[in-house]
Amino acid sequence: MTHYVYRYVFCLVLTVLVIGDAEADLFTFTSRADWEAVVGNNVETVTFNEFITRIPFQETPLDVGPFTFTTQEPFSPDASSLIDLEPYLSSPRSDGFPIDGTPYARIGVNNDLFGRGDTTVSAAFDRSITAWGADFTAAGTRELLDLALFTESNEQPIIVPVEVNTGFFGFVLDQNTPVRNIKFQSRLTLDGTERFGVDNISFLFVPEPTSLLTLGFIVFRLSRRRQAPPIVGR
Repeated sequence: MTHYVYRYVFCLVLTVLVIGDAEADLFTFTSRADWEAVVGNNVETVTFNEFITRIPFQETPLDVGPFTFTTQEPFSPDASSLIDLEPYLSSPRSDGFPIDGTPYARIGVNNDLFGRGDTTVSAAFDRSITAWGADFTAAGTRELLDLALFTESNEQPIIVPVEVNTGFFGFVLDQNTPVRNIKFQSRLTLDGTERFGVDNISFLFVPEPTSLLTLGFIVFRLSRRRQAPPIVGR
């Protein structure tokens, strides 16, 4: 039996090494339950509930633990970004964008047509991830929102349109294209600002190399299950 285990672990490692340059497979979700059913129980979540005062990240990056928020210049006053909490800041379209009555990230991005440059906000992770999801409010009220996914090499980003205005949105990538940085940016070509709320940000880190042995056992068990003869009657 031992040589079977080694064989499956070897095949798994070989697959990861050989197809590293393959085109990425990306799947999007608008249901947190469906997303969690795919990614499993090893996700981490940032809720911002530990914040007791408003903290801006318009000019100074904000480290929230697993990732850091950074606003790219120029800094549009209409596109201010901060951790908001009760009493929530008002906006031209609502009394704020709270998700569930707790602190959340209030983000503004700006698409500029007058040569001043666009305002975007990035979430740079400490380690690469293969899955990400969050609860949004007002993500498509005016200009609509895109996520630009950057790998460690910062090559041409993968652009993912956020498919909800209010609700959950997430994605899952294959492990051959892990993401290190997610940039929130306006989708349309019109001049203006998109303000939205985001909370309960969940993500799945790329497994450490030592996890390949565990994955090998999983593959081995799945293979043995497929080889088992069907049960006919009882």
